[in-house]
Amino acid sequence: MAETEKIVYLEILSFIGIGIGASHYYGSLWGYKDGEMEKVKLIFILTTRGAAKLNKLHGKGSGYHAGMEWHGFDSQEAIIKLAKQTYKEHFPHANILISGSIAVADPQPVLDGPAEFMERVNKWVEEADRINWYDGKHEKRMNTISDQFSQYIKAFR
Repeated sequence: MAETEKIVYLEILSFIGIGIGASHYYGSLWGYKDGEMEKVKLIFILTTRGAAKLNKLHGKGSGYHAGMEWHGFDSQEAIIKLAKQTYKEHFPHANILISGSIAVADPQPVLDGPAEFMERVNKWVEEADRINWYDGKHEKRMNTISDQFSQYIKAFR
């Protein structure tokens, strides 16, 4: 088992606010299984009510029906809930779920995992958000936080 198989990333995307009529969030789990990176699109089964809502939104003849698989979630919270429930099924060796991108080296929120790991990484995330590191005024501190995160995550695996 590769060390990287312990961590799964939940990537949440949406076109809300940038795409006309966009109203959903989409979630994918990114992780490693048998040494290979895999992406798992999160889906759920439509209820009668959910299908009716989509048919109204997309117009007559849209064809949504109860029992159909669907990938558009009404909230980020719904995606996170499903991800927490299923990431270990998709990636059996995983024990950490991080919200963010597999390609980002800065600390990202930990949604599930060992308490010590969650506490330490989420403190770095909170500090990075608090100092508003995107504005560039705290670049030195952010570099330190990112370096600490990188070293810690390597040691934790």
